[in-house]
Amino acid sequence: MSADTCDCDHELTDLVDEAFGLLEEGDIEGAEKACQHAASHGTEHPEVLTLAGCIACERGAYEDALENFEHAIRVDPKFVVALIDAAELQLETLGDVEGCLKSCERALPLTDDDPEARLEVLTYKARALLDLERDEEAREALMATKGLEVGDPDALERVGGTAIALEAWDIAERAFDAALRIDPDHADAHYGKGWVCLEDGKPDAMIHHWLRTLELDREMPRPEWHLTIEEFEKVAEESLLELPERARTLLQQVAVVVEDAPAEAEVSDGLDPRVLGVFCGVPIDEQGTMDATPPEPNSIKLYQRNLEDACSTREELIDEIRTTLLHETAHFFGLEDDELEQIGLG
Repeated sequence: MSADTCDCDHELTDLVDEAFGLLEEGDIEGAEKACQHAASHGTEHPEVLTLAGCIACERGAYEDALENFEHAIRVDPKFVVALIDAAELQLETLGDVEGCLKSCERALPLTDDDPEARLEVLTYKARALLDLERDEEAREALMATKGLEVGDPDALERVGGTAIALEAWDIAERAFDAALRIDPDHADAHYGKGWVCLEDGKPDAMIHHWLRTLELDREMPRPEWHLTIEEFEKVAEESLLELPERARTLLQQVAVVVEDAPAEAEVSDGLDPRVLGVFCGVPIDEQGTMDATPPEPNSIKLYQRNLEDACSTREELIDEIRTTLLHETAHFFGLEDDELEQIGLG
């Protein structure tokens, strides 16, 4: 290899690294310019093609992104990064579970010497199998993550979250504990560990982890697209106006309260620190009993920060406010979710 070729390769690598850094900072245009500069060294580099795919994902051009990932794989069938990115896109965005599984099967043999890539592939494989209701195979995929030396707490937390979905509580606990050893302030790992403690019948430990989750969540910056309190309340008011007149009449004595997140006292009583909303009071079908004590004031609490954290865009947030408000309205009427449509709340 000539010195010129070596210098060119180093420059391309630096440009790709720079572009990914810009992409992580949210500078899509800057990443795109760096990608174009990198592409001037040749458009058949798998690193450049994969970068272009990631930029396309950020632009919402998912089919273009997948084509870039697949092009990178055709150029270098052993380029595991493109296979992992394709698997993620197929599973989380395109809904192509079978395609994700195929990408994972192609990637696994390439990860023998890369424990972090192997753990990531096994997690996507487990999630795809779970979606296909192949639970035992999904559990086997997660079991295969045992013993992998990984330094990424986010990747370990994803293993734990997938394990919870499978009710594989031992695997979940191992993954969350590993994540917290690396980053004791990992909010998602504390949250997941709280669910494990609840399952294990350890309420004090659950509350400890959930209070820490609440504290860490409060320290996170709000998204740029977040709503002001006035805008948030307006969306809630407009959602209530969608209800049939009879429902609105019955809800006149139910206050809608907007708070950032549950209070520490509520979490200490066992409330999920990331709950989106909650109905407080006595359902209408339980009122007017012989109990002499007056019922507590009825209210629906919407937790703005939790709702924002659960969404990725302003439009998604607006839709989720409506969904959560109607869900909690159903609790006031003493209804289960599948009964919403019966009184026009669907």
